[in-house]
Amino acid sequence: MPRYWTADLPVSALDDGIIDCGDYPDWLYACNYIEDETNRYDRGILDELLESIPTEGVMEPLTIRVRGLDVWLSDGHHRAVALLMLRIKM
Repeated sequence: MPRYWTADLPVSALDDGIIDCGDYPDWLYACNYIEDETNRYDRGILDELLESIPTEGVMEPLTIRVRGLDVWLSDGHHRAVALLMLRIKM
């Protein structure tokens, strides 16, 4: 049975190399891709998060996986980009 832990991490853990962005080559690429105005689906999700997170917080936590010394985000890329943009503590 897998064990799960919860923790509060500073947003800086995302963009300082501690947590890898998983599905994207790096966090800058992820931010640029999700922020892109021509990418209406991802940009729509991001806009909703940028509006709701400051008032409601993160409703669904990010999922981070750890294997050995490797740590990466496996779910919550839109939320992570919104947090990076807002610089809010997770």
